[in-house]
Amino acid sequence: MDSITRDPGRELSDVAVPRQLSVRFLSVGTQTVVAVVDGELDLYTAPLLEATLLPLPAKGVRRIVVDARGLRFCDVCGFRSLSEINDMVAGHGSELVVARPNRGLRRIATLVQELYPAAGSPPIRIQP
Repeated sequence: MDSITRDPGRELSDVAVPRQLSVRFLSVGTQTVVAVVDGELDLYTAPLLEATLLPLPAKGVRRIVVDARGLRFCDVCGFRSLSEINDMVAGHGSELVVARPNRGLRRIATLVQELYPAAGSPPIRIQP
């Protein structure tokens, strides 16, 4: 059995856990943008994704595709952020599509959207 060696003078809460999210854009036509997302989407990194994607509809983008194949982790807070982005871009006549999600993200999407559908909110389009 493996053991974990720990400095007795340090609590686990003192250990910094690096959280990283990167977003880069690929332009596909004049009204479609692919946002390639790498890293972790959670409470700490969700504001970066929101700040990056929410201005796009005002710039004429009608379709935002989030390429999530590099997303290693997404918790409920991260998915809630995607839902809020989806609602806001839909309000501007645009659409959000999440492409190539990993198994965990697909599972969260299924659970949240099927078990707790938001009244009046369009579901996030998930593409394999």
